[in-house]
Amino acid sequence: MKIPNNCKPEKAVSGDVSRRSITEPYLDKTDNGSFLVSTDCTILSALKVETDSNDTSGYVTKEAITEARKLKNPAWQGVISANGNLGLGDGRTYPRPDLGTFPSWQEVVPKERKEIKLKFNLQALVNLAEALGYDKKNSFGSIIINIPVDDTGEIQPAAWRVETESMPLGSIGLLMPIAKRQ
Repeated sequence: MKIPNNCKPEKAVSGDVSRRSITEPYLDKTDNGSFLVSTDCTILSALKVETDSNDTSGYVTKEAITEARKLKNPAWQGVISANGNLGLGDGRTYPRPDLGTFPSWQEVVPKERKEIKLKFNLQALVNLAEALGYDKKNSFGSIIINIPVDDTGEIQPAAWRVETESMPLGSIGLLMPIAKRQ
């Protein structure tokens, strides 16, 4: 499996250890391609990745992903052999965890529908956040949010599709609807 070096799917996993099945990214080889899927149930990243015939669906640890990104040989950067174990180009291997059943992520991906597109300048949003006390030193590009609407233009209560200008073609980003906690 080849993960683009500018992509960090491990950023979208859950930190809640009581939800084990979403604490590591999951490689899902489907009829529509291979996706490295990460979610914390408020966001979802389905990064389209290149795989070979030996790669199999299953969990891919954050550690293996970050270590693969650090490899000096450019041909090995971001490349992980994902079958029984997780193998890096330099010979290191990591066990492939069994964290239970990964959620049925494709069920929340919006089908063809009418949408409103919004594009935000993330740096402007960071500047505003910093003006309001948030301290984050990063530079970002733009983000596009597609809001689902019905035929009359009414916004629908469903996941919002998110795009960035640099995301790999075919990848999926979602802002998930959240139920109000009682």
